[in-house]
Amino acid sequence: MNQAIWEKYNKTHDVRFYRRQKRAFAKELIQDFQELGYDNHEWICGRRILGKVENLCIGNMKHAKTVFLIPYDTPVKMFVFRSKYYPFDGLETDTRTLIPTFVPAILIILFNEFVMRTSDSLLAKVVASLLVLLLVYFILKGFARKYNANRFTSSIYTAYELASRLEKENRKKVAFLFLDGNRNRHYGAKVAFQHLNNLQKSRQYILLQSMGKGSITALGYTNGNKRTMQDLKRCASSHLHCKSIEITDSMQTSSILQHFTKASVIATGEFDKKQRLCSVEISKKADNTVNFEQLEQIIQMLERYTKN
Repeated sequence: MNQAIWEKYNKTHDVRFYRRQKRAFAKELIQDFQELGYDNHEWICGRRILGKVENLCIGNMKHAKTVFLIPYDTPVKMFVFRSKYYPFDGLETDTRTLIPTFVPAILIILFNEFVMRTSDSLLAKVVASLLVLLLVYFILKGFARKYNANRFTSSIYTAYELASRLEKENRKKVAFLFLDGNRNRHYGAKVAFQHLNNLQKSRQYILLQSMGKGSITALGYTNGNKRTMQDLKRCASSHLHCKSIEITDSMQTSSILQHFTKASVIATGEFDKKQRLCSVEISKKADNTVNFEQLEQIIQMLERYTKN
């Protein structure tokens, strides 16, 4: 374990939500990878109504045969209910965030309506109106969440550790794409895929999702990449309890996989009652540590895979 790197990613740059936070972190990330011998980096950017997405490519995308996809921004904070995150099922994650998002919204709208109808106080009406504006901002943009070790700092750390162990000849074959805008329609992934698709080169994409907590290490595959999942599984040690999960078309909705449709996915967590993989403690203050023994096993699996 590289304690200094982990402290930097999980404490110094633990929140990567607002643009200045993301850019400060990306600057450190570029420097860290340059010290490992990765001199090439490229920005893939796109604009939308509420801002800009800035994806960071590290490595030579024109020659890379394997590209690791890593979400590097941090999720929105939920104030009332703890949301659940399903790393292989974007549709289920979206469904689970409806109540945490819209129950406070409904309550604020009802409060505003009540104040406007019953109160003669100008101050009360101003406060109610400000709450509605705050609500609009929360739904469209959101507020930063403090603790993000499992989602997705562990994935960034895994990418760094893997890069540090690659030999010089393998660095040419492996690249890392740090994705921005990982919410709702995942606009960052859309912009990045369109850019890479224009290069017209066949690559294998592996998405590093929330990792570091949970007894299950799951390898997800979509149509056309089951072989990659099988190769990864063969590279895993006997201490890593790997499960294979097929990711259907509906599960790819509202996720990075709706753009990178043939990517393999690695994540950890626990199965819920319906046998769906769910990330552990991603909405709690406890999400500031990871299981480094499990993370090390995953890194070793990826290291063996890249050497094949």
